[in-house]
Amino acid sequence: MSQSRPKKHVSIGRLRLLYVMGDAVAAVIVWLTYLIYRWTITNLRPLTIEDAVVPALLFYMPLIIYPIVSVLVHYLTGFYLNLVQISRLRELGKTFVSTLILSLLLFFFCNLNDIDTVDDYNRYYLFLFTLVLIQFTVSFSIRWLLGIYRHRLYRKRLLSRRTIVIGTGPQADRIMDELRQQPCQFELIGQVSLTESEHQRLSLLGTLDNLEDICQSYDVQSVVVALPSDYRNTELYQIINRLYHYQIDIQFTPRVYEMLTGAVRIRRPDMSPLVNITEQSMPDWQLCVKRAFDITASSLALLITSPLLILCAIGIRIDSPGPVLFKQDRIGLHGKTFHILKLRTMCIDAEPDGHPHLSLPNDPRITRIGRWMRRYRIDELPQFWNVIMGDISIVGYRPERQYFIDQIMKQAPYYCLLYKTRPGITSWGPIRLGYAQGVETMIERLNYDIIYIENMSLTEDIKIMLYTIQVILRGKGQ
Repeated sequence: MSQSRPKKHVSIGRLRLLYVMGDAVAAVIVWLTYLIYRWTITNLRPLTIEDAVVPALLFYMPLIIYPIVSVLVHYLTGFYLNLVQISRLRELGKTFVSTLILSLLLFFFCNLNDIDTVDDYNRYYLFLFTLVLIQFTVSFSIRWLLGIYRHRLYRKRLLSRRTIVIGTGPQADRIMDELRQQPCQFELIGQVSLTESEHQRLSLLGTLDNLEDICQSYDVQSVVVALPSDYRNTELYQIINRLYHYQIDIQFTPRVYEMLTGAVRIRRPDMSPLVNITEQSMPDWQLCVKRAFDITASSLALLITSPLLILCAIGIRIDSPGPVLFKQDRIGLHGKTFHILKLRTMCIDAEPDGHPHLSLPNDPRITRIGRWMRRYRIDELPQFWNVIMGDISIVGYRPERQYFIDQIMKQAPYYCLLYKTRPGITSWGPIRLGYAQGVETMIERLNYDIIYIENMSLTEDIKIMLYTIQVILRGKGQ
């Protein structure tokens, strides 16, 4: 039955900020404690204020830099991504891993100038062991206290996810009963019926026709789609496509195909197995490393290629009238629109009828310098700015325009499965098939992209980047 508007929850962003601040405070405590300990052992006397203040650079700079480095290392372990669901055991493991990394960094920083004058390695082994002990004890103690606070929020149901169930019938009723038994994890808002007759008969939240209004009105965070077994996959994908825009967790009850292909995951023994559409196949730490690499590599790429970009900009202005940069709407993460950047390779008004047109071999719309830039993919260099802004990644699926997505989904309604991750500058599809010359090629490229998303890893990304470099050096662009 329909429920009132849900109470205000504690945001994940606020909880994440508390952990970041806690790790930064822990880093300051670790630095000061280790500094005092190392001075006392080395000089055989306590550290005074004069000893700490006089070498101001060596004292204050690490006090600022080390907390930043600590938060970065913790981020790269993937610790901050899923704070609500992380267990004490995983928290312990991630803290220990980051402790080892941070301890080695701080140890070598403090002892770098002493390498040539070492006469007693046992003392340095003692320093390293003590540093690891201090780092782990302080970091995990603060996280333990934050974990107590997080558990209280959990028990008060302030971290529960606002959840609706789409569908009626025995299967949907079973899911509803299971969600009610987990009030700390799920705040059950109600059901959405598939037809108007069911809505009037059962007095539910509404029907599929007003699904978007329900998601916005109740600030829905999680959806379980429990459709009858006779429902077609096309209708399931249509529902998923409508939900992706709201950045919510989407799960559905499995059928025989999902069970046979291993897509079903048992999250809790007291709940029915579900297929999570929005869950990333990459581990948390790899997702964070991938994002950090994207930002770093893109910044370096723009810096290194800036002379080439300037020369191309001059060539574009001389070759044909019009702007240097070309902006185009594409659909990316969560099905949202963003503006992709390219160096202009076509004449202005390349689509005079207002309808999108794919480029073809020997396309007369392509300018002279544009043909050369396309051959070596130089026109795509400005997309590194899109990477920095978070619109796309270096490696991902190729983003399309809404016009072509609408045509693709008529034949391949599962295109919406791409929306759970960022698109990319390069991917398996363009490497294997090149530029698309029709909807059929786009669908074939889509299948490569689906395979990539389900097998995402840093290793796969490296392979794709190496193949992309080969394509560029051979001048196989179009």
